[in-house]
Amino acid sequence: MQLAAQGETARSGSSANGVGAAGGPERQPRFELRRAANYWRSQHARAKERIEKLKAESKAHKAALREQGRELRELRERYLQLECDYAGLQQRNADLLKSPFGKRSEKLKPKGGNHEPPPKTEGPGEAGRKPAGEAGKEQEPRKRGGQRGGTANTRVDRSELTVREEIHEPEEGSCECPECGKPYSRNGEEISERIEIEVRGHTRRIRRPRYRASCQCAQRQGQPVPQAIAPLPPALFRGSSYGLSVWVTFVVQVYWQQRPVRAFEREWQDCGVRLPAGTLLGHVHHLLTWFEPLVTAIGVYQQQALVVHGDETSWVVHVRAERGENARCWLWVCWTQTAVRFLVDPSRSAAAAAKLFGGLGQARKMVLVCDRYSAYVKLAREHAGQFELAICWVHSRRDFVSLGRSRPDLQAWVERIVERIAKLYRLNRERLAVWDRERALEGQSEEFGRPQKQLQAGSDALFQFAGWERCSP
Repeated sequence: MQLAAQGETARSGSSANGVGAAGGPERQPRFELRRAANYWRSQHARAKERIEKLKAESKAHKAALREQGRELRELRERYLQLECDYAGLQQRNADLLKSPFGKRSEKLKPKGGNHEPPPKTEGPGEAGRKPAGEAGKEQEPRKRGGQRGGTANTRVDRSELTVREEIHEPEEGSCECPECGKPYSRNGEEISERIEIEVRGHTRRIRRPRYRASCQCAQRQGQPVPQAIAPLPPALFRGSSYGLSVWVTFVVQVYWQQRPVRAFEREWQDCGVRLPAGTLLGHVHHLLTWFEPLVTAIGVYQQQALVVHGDETSWVVHVRAERGENARCWLWVCWTQTAVRFLVDPSRSAAAAAKLFGGLGQARKMVLVCDRYSAYVKLAREHAGQFELAICWVHSRRDFVSLGRSRPDLQAWVERIVERIAKLYRLNRERLAVWDRERALEGQSEEFGRPQKQLQAGSDALFQFAGWERCSP
């Protein structure tokens, strides 16, 4: 406003003086100022546009950074999960490599000088063996086969075998003197025996003569002529041409010796007897119904036992796969000292365990030896007063051995626990060596009572040590 007023004053003054002109020097400052204003106005607009553009780019970059941060966190979590899985697979591989089947599956290698080597047991023929070489030299490894001074195998008694005698005379003309032709006189005999096996199929043809009355007594009384015939021997299956010996051999070889049905068919075909597998398997469902009373009788017999062992493992049933069902089932086993029962069930629940173990322990409380699977715990809870669970020491020891392999920092502590369990094993062997199975636990001898008390004390000390370890910080 001040500049505009000054411009008006200058313009009026110049007009008054008669000097003003259109492009005179008086108007030059006003033009420069207007041009400068337009320039800075355009620069300001361009700056605002650039700021808005930078804000949009910054916003896009921030969104991209947030997305990349989220992906980075997911990748980091995935990396940690893969690292954990990799460590688990490495440990699993190490456990499998260190746990072969056999007697050396769970042995710990002693470290340092605090462990004494286990005493070596002398086998047959090793008691009188002299040390090879001087002291400090290792003895030669034991050779395979029978050892000098060992106990020889006794002759097998085969007196129950049927004897078929054969007389083999010398060749004709060899029992005469070549000079005079006089025959030789008998001078005893030599007897030698050979074990032979003869497997041969045969057809059992049964002839039953039929008799008809020849008198006229029945006709005079208006009755049919009577006839007499022997009854047909009973067969295992009606209408089947296979005798009892075929079915006994089939059941023993296929279901007891675990031979394939096709191998059974080929073997007997080589012996001259054709037994089609389809015909044999077609009668299997009839055999199953006959074993049901036997299974029930075994279950009743097992109720008299004091200790029963239970376990389960996976079992594939191919018939279920053919019907479109899950082929994986579970084979449950109930084992006592003199009897074994099995149950194949598609479930691994406590209901499946109750089918096999539910009838036991009703007359008196029974000890069930099992692992730590929860189905047995629920079984004992639902059948209160029937079972007393005894957790298997093998599973507990195996867990400590696996822990020592996976955690080297806990190896010394694991060895102490395993040594305590080994002491219980040793005391139990001493106890079982003098155990009278015909007597109850309270009626055992005094020789049995000493290791029994030591075993009880060792078990109590182990559980007391475990409780102390659990409560300690």
